Amino acid sequence: MRSKICSLLLPLFLIPALSFCSQLVSAGFYAGASAGQSRADVDCDLDVACNADDTGRAMKAYIGNRFSPNLGAEFGYVDLGKFKISGADSVLGTANGSIKAKGFLAAGTGTLPLGTFDLFGKVGLFRWDADVDVSSSVGSGSNSASGTDPMFGVGAAFNLGQNLALRAEWERFKDIGDKNSTGQSDADMISVGLAFKF
Repeated sequence: MRSKICSLLLPLFLIPALSFCSQLVSAGFYAGASAGQSRADVDCDLDVACNADDTGRAMKAYIGNRFSPNLGAEFGYVDLGKFKISGADSVLGTANGSIKAKGFLAAGTGTLPLGTFDLFGKVGLFRWDADVDVSSSVGSGSNSASGTDPMFGVGAAFNLGQNLALRAEWERFKDIGDKNSTGQSDADMISVGLAFKF
C-alpha cells in the first residue's frame, strides 16, 4: 500500500522539479571573456626614490546564469595583472619589484533589461592570491599571501544578436594583499569583452 502511495505522489513532486530545472536552463546560461586595465594603489616603501606603475593588463573568464530577467549568479577567474615598483633605498640600494594578483569570484547579479542592452550590477566575494618579487643590490626575495574579500561592480551588455552580447564593466576588488607581507590595496578593473548566451 505504501509503495502505491509513493508511486502516485512521486510524479507530483517530480513534475514541478523538472519544470523548475528547465526554467533555470532557459532563463539564460552564458559564458564570456573580457580584457582591460587594472589599477591599484601600490605601496612604495623605498626611502630615497621610488616609481610605481599602478596599472596593469587585466583579463577574466566567467560563466553565469540569469534565473529570471532580473536576478542571477556569476562565477569567474580574474587575472589583475602585474604592478611594478622601481627606485632606490638607503639599505637595499637599487631595487625593482613586481606585484601580481589573481583569483576566483562568486557574485550575485541584478539586471535591468532595456531593450537592446542591459544594465547590471554584481556583489560577491573574491578569493585572491598575491605574489611579490623584489630584487635589489643586496639580494632578492619573494613573498605571497591569499585571502577572501568582497567585490562589486557595474556594467552594460549590448545585445549583438540572440546569442551574443558585448559587455563593458567596472569592478572593484577590496583589500587585495597582506599589509605586512605583500602590501594591501583595493584594485579596480575596467574591461570589455564578449558573452555568449546558450
